[in-house]
Amino acid sequence: MKCRPATRADIPGMTRIITEGFLDYPLHIMLKPYLYRSEHYPECVTVINRMLADSYQRVRHALVVEHEGRVVGAALLHDRKVGFVRSFLSGGYEFFRYASPLLVKEFSDAVDSGDQVTAEKGDFDWYLEVLSVDKQMRGRGVGRWLVSQVLPDYVAKRGGRAYGFVTSTEENARFYLNGGCELLDRFDIHMRDETCPIWSFQRRAERL
Repeated sequence: MKCRPATRADIPGMTRIITEGFLDYPLHIMLKPYLYRSEHYPECVTVINRMLADSYQRVRHALVVEHEGRVVGAALLHDRKVGFVRSFLSGGYEFFRYASPLLVKEFSDAVDSGDQVTAEKGDFDWYLEVLSVDKQMRGRGVGRWLVSQVLPDYVAKRGGRAYGFVTSTEENARFYLNGGCELLDRFDIHMRDETCPIWSFQRRAERL
């Protein structure tokens, strides 16, 4: 098993893995009642994740885990936000096929509010946007290896102090706590009539 920078050829596999991991994610489910057609929710989430995989690969902070020649995990992180223009050019415009511009803005504002609380509570200079492992490889230590070894080393080698991130499931929160991450806060974010729980964390950088 090895971790390497993602290539353009990895984007379909990354999109699949991230979408499988986030289809039932409470943060994304907030969108479902307000889409033009709620039955298109899976396609909408796929578009979001393809945009993320594409934009992060272009700025060279997308990592994949490869096992026996197959991509089985993905991590997207940054030391500065990718930005609206890059996201739009990386396929973000497809989001508007499923959601109104107002909904896109409200969802973005809700996500940003969670990130802002995390930044205020923590002391980190990198941010982990996405971490996902192929469902067939879960429970085999891939996620813990990324969280506790690969990512701290990646950030440390680029002069970073720590990386921060959020999750919106209690199961994930327990996983990160058991993996040595520091819990910063537990709070809720809101969008229209929807409420989503947020656990915010940070992990100190350290070289292997």
